[in-house]
Amino acid sequence: MRKFLVLLVLTSLLLGVSLVMADSVNQTQNTSVDISHFENLSISPSTISFGSGFPGDTLLGNQNLSFDADHSNVDLNVIVSNVQGKPFNSNLSFDGVNFASKMFVFNCTKVNDSCSYSTPTSQPGVTIPSGFRAGTYTGNVTFSVNSGNQTMSRGLEVSVNQIINVEITPPVVNFGSVIPGNTVNGTVITFDASNSNVDLVIISSSVTGKPFEGNLKFNGLSVYNVNIPCIKTGDQCDYESPTVMPTLRVPVGFVAGTANGVITYTITGSVPI
Repeated sequence: MRKFLVLLVLTSLLLGVSLVMADSVNQTQNTSVDISHFENLSISPSTISFGSGFPGDTLLGNQNLSFDADHSNVDLNVIVSNVQGKPFNSNLSFDGVNFASKMFVFNCTKVNDSCSYSTPTSQPGVTIPSGFRAGTYTGNVTFSVNSGNQTMSRGLEVSVNQIINVEITPPVVNFGSVIPGNTVNGTVITFDASNSNVDLVIISSSVTGKPFEGNLKFNGLSVYNVNIPCIKTGDQCDYESPTVMPTLRVPVGFVAGTANGVITYTITGSVPI
């Protein structure tokens, strides 16, 4: 009975030594993470300026658009989602393509664990419609990245130059035959400013040639002065067409024959308010 107990104790001791001396064991554990799509496009300049031009002109931006997609991690598709302000809202283009049909594509080229992108530029342009009123116009263009995941707006600016184009009829004001000492009416003078784009002031600045000098009157006045304001109709100007009656008094004793003279008008324009 005593021998059996001793063996039992020794067995227990041996087992204890075996547990302490066992080799280390490696265990593995899986890991998982979802990397979110990240769009980080920047566009410069902040304001696209087209300088100045006349109605009918197509102007190019003073700077190309520059794109930078650094730190993004997906392919980028960029469209123009909105354009506000005239004349930009239907006449803005990029690289000669109307904004409504233009898409900018930036593909991710994988380099190690990151995306590398080309950084192209784009030439903006705007066409000023015929007859567009003179003035400085501002607007903005909104770009949308990957269906709106990122949006950004840039300013737009253009100046429309003044056009002063007044047709004065008739080309020759005829007073017919006059007996010296008499006053006669000439043909009615009409001013047509329909091809202009500003407010107008017309002044008869000089009359040369005898017997017209000092003897020609406009509605009874020595100097003709009339304002022809731009009547704003949409983006253009409409005008009334004023008329004036010229009268001529031929001095007594004036030599017989055909006399010619010249009326000079000074026409000034100002941007409609």
